[in-house]
Amino acid sequence: MKNKINILEKDINIINKLQKGTSLQKRACQIFQILLLNKKFKNFIYKIRKEMKIPISGLNLSDKDEKDIVKNRFFNNDYILYNNEFAQTPELFFDDKKIISQVNKFIKEENILELISTNADNDFLNQLVFSIIKEYSILNDLIHIKDGVGMIYRTDYEKDAGFPNELIITVSPTVTKEEFIDYINAKWEEIKFLQKSILGEEKVKKRLKLSKYFARDIKIYNKYRDLLEKKSRGEIDFKYIDIEIAKEFGGLDEGTIRSIISKINKLVKSVNEKKEQDDVADKGEVLF
Repeated sequence: MKNKINILEKDINIINKLQKGTSLQKRACQIFQILLLNKKFKNFIYKIRKEMKIPISGLNLSDKDEKDIVKNRFFNNDYILYNNEFAQTPELFFDDKKIISQVNKFIKEENILELISTNADNDFLNQLVFSIIKEYSILNDLIHIKDGVGMIYRTDYEKDAGFPNELIITVSPTVTKEEFIDYINAKWEEIKFLQKSILGEEKVKKRLKLSKYFARDIKIYNKYRDLLEKKSRGEIDFKYIDIEIAKEFGGLDEGTIRSIISKINKLVKSVNEKKEQDDVADKGEVLF
């Protein structure tokens, strides 16, 4: 019938798959459903497949010959350095600027962005819709959806103006909390790579770790310093300070007490090392 929606079993499988995925995949699913409801969409897809000279049903990745066509013609290989190794992150692309223009024209003329969001002037959303149409037209499937949430990049302030470099995350004004969290999780390896490119690997790893028993540990450390001072003045005569402190803090043995004091000593030294690097009066030794 003329008024029937042209939806195939493959389309239903795509919807079912996306509905079980991440927040971005769920959003892509909604966009895909809107596209399927558009009566011109399928004919448009068939038209650009014909212009690309690929099968009217798209290229099948299960078929070796068609998979090779995708790999050799429609994949743009981008290399990103992770952990001193090159990791290939390929992305589908149209090899014809005319097709790109036609897809953008279809999105605009059919008011796709307006149907999806009240904020239609949104580059991230446009990228997501474009990515869905691109992947569906080439593969007749949605597998590797380009994110439509945000963008992460590093500045070159230090190079250009002498200011410290930064990582900047820009996000779509329509992003949800769930989408943003999923986006950060998905991009974490890229974020770590960019951190290392600015700070160097050692500085990325270096961060002071404070105990969740911070207040208790400070009391133990201060008690140790008091007793150490009294012992140096001959006001107390017991041999092992850690044993005496353990008596006051029930549930902790002397080994734990020594570990706590050593840890606080290191933290105090780390926090004050720049200011006290020329001060040799107090070396912060742990004496037992």
